[in-house]
This record gives sequence, C-alpha cells and structure tokens, in this order.
Amino acid sequence: MLIHTSKTNRGHHDLAPTAWMVEDLRRDPVLAAKVILDIELPPHQQARLWAMWTSTFMMDSSGIGTGKTFNVAICAALRSILFEERVGCGLSKTFRQGQLIFGYFDGWARTCPLFRAQLSRNSKAEPALGHSPLGWIASFKNLSQFRVLAPNLLNDAQQMESESWNDGYFDEWVRWGNEMALNRTIMGRVRKPLHANWRSDSQIARNHRLLCSSAGYQWSPAYANVKRWQEQIAKGDKRYEMQSWDFRDVPPEWGHVLDMDMIEHMQLTLPDDICQMTLFGVWMKDSLGWYRASTVAAARDTSAAYPVLSVAA
Repeated sequence: MLIHTSKTNRGHHDLAPTAWMVEDLRRDPVLAAKVILDIELPPHQQARLWAMWTSTFMMDSSGIGTGKTFNVAICAALRSILFEERVGCGLSKTFRQGQLIFGYFDGWARTCPLFRAQLSRNSKAEPALGHSPLGWIASFKNLSQFRVLAPNLLNDAQQMESESWNDGYFDEWVRWGNEMALNRTIMGRVRKPLHANWRSDSQIARNHRLLCSSAGYQWSPAYANVKRWQEQIAKGDKRYEMQSWDFRDVPPEWGHVLDMDMIEHMQLTLPDDICQMTLFGVWMKDSLGWYRASTVAAARDTSAAYPVLSVAA
C-alpha cells in the first residue's frame, strides 16, 4: 500500500495511506517517479521507462551517459512499491557493477520520505536494506523484494538455479560473455507466479525481462539475441521492444544530465567503431582499423583449432 506524505499545520509530515492514488501510479510510471521518488525525467528516459513498464521483453542498446542504470533502479523501485509480493533481481557482469543499481535505493531511503516509508524495518528499526557478501536486498512492507546478486558467470550462473523472480534487470549483458548462462539459467529465473490479484496477461503486471547495455559487434554471440528481438518485432509481437538513445537525443534544457566533457574526450581518443557502439548505441559489423576485431577475437579463442607444426629432423 502506498503511503502519502503531506505537511500538517505544525509542519510535520502526516503519513496516511491513499489507496485511491495507487491505480493511477501503476498506470503511469513517469507520474509515479515524480510522486514517490520526486524525480523529473528527460523525454528519452520517460520513453524508456514506459517501455520497461509495459514490455515483456525489453532491450536497450543506448549509449553511455543516457541513464540506463538510473532507469533500471527507478523501474525496480516503483514495481516493488506498487505491486505486492513482487520479486525483482538486478544483475550485471560483476557484483560490484550490480551494486550501482542498489546505490540508488540507499540514496532514496535517505532523501525520499515516500520511498523510505514503504521499506520494512530490520531488528534495529532501520530501513531493511541489506548489504551482505552474497547479495544486496531491499525488503518492503508489502512483502516485495529487490535483489542484487553476484551472477557467477564463470560457473554458468549455477547458483541462480534456485532463484525465482517476477522481473529481471540484466545490465551490461553484452559484456557478460556467457550467452548460455544468460538465456538458459538467468532468463529462466524470471518465472515467479504473480500475486493472486494480478493476471498474467496484464501488460503492466506480468513478469518482465530487461536487457540493457551499450552495443557491441554483430559477430559477437550477444548479437544473436538482438536478431531474435528484431525478428519478433517484425512479426508484430507486441511483447518485444527495442530502444537506443544517445546524447544527441537529450534536449538543451536537459543538458545538465550529460557529462559532455567525458563524451567529447571519448570522441577525440577512441576509434570510430568503439565510439559508434559506446556513445551512439550502434551494433557494428566489425572494427574499422587495419586488424579486424573479429579476427583478433578468433585468435584469442582457445577453443579454436590450430595446425600442428612439425619440425624436420
């Protein structure tokens, strides 16, 4: 249940349930971000949040600096609050990277009364934001949870096999380097039955999967997922959504959300193919230098067969 804050005549915040608002916020995540987290979003982040909110399978290949991780945290927080007994999980290539998502939860617990009011309390009567070596977990009064876990990709994510989530947020998935772990083990954990109040055919309430990362090369194994998404969208499957934004999509009045010094430095120093993938979200066929990136990658593949050289006696 959502808790509303309003100032009384004495200047104190009066926490009172306002269930009549919840349905409106469920249907409008941009409004929910403003009401619950006090966040105004630039246009491209509004479009991204709407797609994350309504698509069963969402892929975002936007350039860095466009707020992908920020949007993941917003979406996860809002779903945890607005839908009871919902479990979300955020994963990145490393546990440390995944913790960047949870860092927003820690910040909102300090600065947003509405968000803090929805969290359960631990044995010290503090907001239930756990930070253990095995996982960072936020627990809510409506029995929802959001978890950030170590992906254990080197072991094909086998430690995830007992997990069950309603929503999976998979950050920087292109860099994971283990497509089997992603598609079989990790995507397969998004399987938790919905609360009895919700129908599985509800566009908003059903389980969701998000893959977000800057783009890569088309010869990489990750591109197979891109092609699958494109094929489903071409067939008219409304469950699938793809987006890609870059710094040029940010209006001048929102320029403060960008670090143009960083962007201009990368444009000056990085090869063009790396800039296209990293800054502009373009999936490149190959590198543009003398040595093709695909050739270098193949040479590094220890599973490749090499001829046996014989030495004459």
